[in-house]
Amino acid sequence: MRHLLFLAFACSVCGQQTADPLADLIRERFDVGGYPSIAAAVVQGDRIAFVAVHGFADRTSNRRATRATLYRIGSVSKVFTTSLLVQLRDKGLVRMDDPVSKYLPPEVKLPHDPRGARHITLRHLATHSSGLPRNPVNLTGTAADPWNGYSVAQLYEGLAKTKLAYPTGASAMYSNLGVGLLGHALGQAAGSTYEEALTKYVLQPAAMSSTRITLDNVRRRGLAAPYTAEATPIPAKDWDLGCLEGAGAIASTVTDLARFISMNLHAGDAAAAPISGGSLTELHTPQRIWDGWTKATALAWIVDHTQESGNVVWHNGGMAGFRSWVGFSPRWKIGAVVLTNCGRSVDEVGKELLKTALGKLRTVSPAFEVAAKMLVPHFVAKPSEELGAKFSERFLEQIPASVISNVFSGLHQKHGKCVSVVGVRIAEQPELAEVVFRFERGELVTCKLGLDESVNPPKIVYLRF
Repeated sequence: MRHLLFLAFACSVCGQQTADPLADLIRERFDVGGYPSIAAAVVQGDRIAFVAVHGFADRTSNRRATRATLYRIGSVSKVFTTSLLVQLRDKGLVRMDDPVSKYLPPEVKLPHDPRGARHITLRHLATHSSGLPRNPVNLTGTAADPWNGYSVAQLYEGLAKTKLAYPTGASAMYSNLGVGLLGHALGQAAGSTYEEALTKYVLQPAAMSSTRITLDNVRRRGLAAPYTAEATPIPAKDWDLGCLEGAGAIASTVTDLARFISMNLHAGDAAAAPISGGSLTELHTPQRIWDGWTKATALAWIVDHTQESGNVVWHNGGMAGFRSWVGFSPRWKIGAVVLTNCGRSVDEVGKELLKTALGKLRTVSPAFEVAAKMLVPHFVAKPSEELGAKFSERFLEQIPASVISNVFSGLHQKHGKCVSVVGVRIAEQPELAEVVFRFERGELVTCKLGLDESVNPPKIVYLRF
């Protein structure tokens, strides 16, 4: 985390919120967006803080969408595939840098460019850096279903005919084929199908009981009817990705996906399960830079560095009749899910929902209030040396303890004794809090405070008055 280390004088700004901004936002986007249905959720840690479902799962039969309605999630499936990858790695069944050929029949011929890596590895596939094109070269589908149940035999045949878009490892380019191949290889490594492995190692341990690829008759009746993206959507076909199901075939509900996001919010936690905290962090850690350093791909997840609230980790999905978006703030442990049953994007809805949720739900760590209260006795004419001990060494390298003491004594001379901390609230930068001190003459002084909470007790790394 980047901290600014300096001491200066500034003022604070606060904003206003509507009574129920999350519900208002989703209702408005549904009303104006032309979606047959929309399902949205916000999670805060392990808590589902908000769910809204509007519209029809099937317009023909007037079947209403509910929290239990299934939607195909398209390419959001890719982050499930990389979740399976780290799980199988942690179980000792694969290694990240294994050649994918290890899990394919020996006669399968993979494309190669001598200017790149010797082998296409599982990591290359998970980070879109294999050099494989976006889609297979031998698709035989139609506009209604481009995949048409793409078979294992077609996969192996197509790989032999494929030319790499760039040398393996040299760059990054989004590839459905690459992640689909990864899912197929992981099923082989687990001695099962992809769906069986995903269910055993991810879905069942995460209590995602509604999430499936193959739907029996009962579950198919719970699937939303797919519609096209036209202004007046018409029925679309439910795509059949065949053996490339790991790239986009999963069907899930808004509440199951909320659980999935909650699981990911435990990145770095010692007790995280079923995927370990360290492996969750690995899933979200950038490995390839995209879009001029503003975005990166982690293990299939996309990391956006441009958001005002800090990094946002996200993925979207799109099929002829379904669209999806999931994303979360690792810093604030808040995430969002948006699903619809037509080909019209919900990306902007998802991003706006997450931004609104961050504005409504995020709170500062209790450590900020503790640190602020510890500063109160030091607003005196001659602060003791203990004041400097409350600051990080990184801070003191930039601002000596003597300068800090002078600022504190100057505030005392101007306002008198500091008597209390009035409030601690969110600042505009995600790593900071705004603290308001009350002085004996009635004046309120606001500062911005940043902490390094990786040490105990936390140390101050940013202080601006």
